[in-house]
Amino acid sequence: MIRKNLLHSSWISYIIGIVVLSFSLTSCMMHEKYPAAWGDLVPVEENKCPDISGIYRNSGSSVHYNLSKILGFEDELNEEYVQITQLKDDSFEISGWDTVGDEQKLVYKNSYPKRKYTCTPEGIRASSYTESINRLGEGLGALGVGYGFFYLRKNTDGDLIVKNTGTAIGFSFLFPVLGSATEWYIFQKF
Repeated sequence: MIRKNLLHSSWISYIIGIVVLSFSLTSCMMHEKYPAAWGDLVPVEENKCPDISGIYRNSGSSVHYNLSKILGFEDELNEEYVQITQLKDDSFEISGWDTVGDEQKLVYKNSYPKRKYTCTPEGIRASSYTESINRLGEGLGALGVGYGFFYLRKNTDGDLIVKNTGTAIGFSFLFPVLGSATEWYIFQKF
């Protein structure tokens, strides 16, 4: 009986070892540095949220995210610019605008209460996301889940800078894969 338990526990150790080894051999990290050409980031004061008030172009340097989507609004509204106003109660008012001819048209206007964001040394953590990854049908053999956070703050030129930090875990062609990434986006002041 003791010999059988020892044999069983050694197989479990081997399996755990193979899983840990395969994750470590198939992990991927891509962490971009903040682009120096975008100007310096405005320092974040300790225990204080940075002021991100301003009017910014909705489309920025990211092909995957526009500013409205990062802030949690529908992606199909086609607004040209987003206005962020910080209110006295530490909430934000978010407005999406479009230009129709010579007139400005309000597309949406919502409040962004304090409970929807967190102040951090990296900026305002405005939203988090979770997404399914299914690239089996595309011939890439990948299946998994990803999650991450968006951090917002200004640069010294008054543009809105977004730091996207994400992690993904899954399988690619039956091999476990673990990855993490940091990307930067800029939304120029309007």
